[in-house]
Amino acid sequence: MTPLKRILIALLVGVLSMMGSYRIKPVLSRADIGWSFFAIADIAQKIDPYSLIATGPASIPNVAYPLTAAVFVFPWTLIPSNFGAYILFGLSTALLTYGLLYDNQYWRLLTLLSPSFLMNIVMIQWTPLLMASIYFPILITTLLIKPSMALPVLLKARLNTVNILTSVVIVAISFLIMPDWLPKWIRQLNNYQGFIPITMSFGFIFLASIFLLKRNKQSQMFLSLAIMPQHRFYYDQLWLWTIPQSKNQMLALTIASWIGFKMVLSAPANGMLSAPPYIMTFIYLPAFFIILWQENIPQIFAKQTLHFFKEIFNRIYRK
Repeated sequence: MTPLKRILIALLVGVLSMMGSYRIKPVLSRADIGWSFFAIADIAQKIDPYSLIATGPASIPNVAYPLTAAVFVFPWTLIPSNFGAYILFGLSTALLTYGLLYDNQYWRLLTLLSPSFLMNIVMIQWTPLLMASIYFPILITTLLIKPSMALPVLLKARLNTVNILTSVVIVAISFLIMPDWLPKWIRQLNNYQGFIPITMSFGFIFLASIFLLKRNKQSQMFLSLAIMPQHRFYYDQLWLWTIPQSKNQMLALTIASWIGFKMVLSAPANGMLSAPPYIMTFIYLPAFFIILWQENIPQIFAKQTLHFFKEIFNRIYRK
């Protein structure tokens, strides 16, 4: 695939994502990417952005982001009517799409057909931009936006002097603007209504991926996500679509995730409050099995089991 074709596909996805997010949420809310834009406006009016806690879907309090997120989006706030948020989201998805096609494997675009990507559009989330840092190391500074996802970013991206200096500058500016933002942000973390996969029901079995860390990079990503706090609205789990390494694996994860997502949507009012078990069963568990699939563990287990029964049969027959 030529670079021009990759660029055109990426631009198309970016524009469609931007239009979709604007159509779904034409009025930017004080949540997700929107919080950073409102924070800049609040600071300009000498209002403490951490004194205002909006309520999101299912009456869940929105948790403010670090002030570094507001510093990061400042240039985009100069675009009138908060439209810079939609442009930034569209650019994020375009960069992610371009990166997904790095090895000319079209099946990686199935990531964009997942319920997790859909929820990123609905919520105008940061995840596509964070994931784009895998392919564009200059974007590694985005970990300052959402520190809870710092580990997956650091596993995939490479630090360099420019990244470090840029991060230091962003942090320094944030403290110059508001010296006491850090303790205020930390206090609001009590409102976080997410979950940690490894602490859920059968999540302990994911610890088995520890034994594969040295030889399987996908297991590193999986375990880093399993131990990190994440939201129940599906968008944080988009990272798991970096695990499949073939078309069949990607199809399996995508189809399984849609089955669970449909079950969540079919639940009573505020169904997203009950999403974690479905995320565990229909996203995390398939992703875990895909890692085992990559290591041929099911085949090895089957062979060992067959060998065991053969030995028993031979001993009985000899007697």
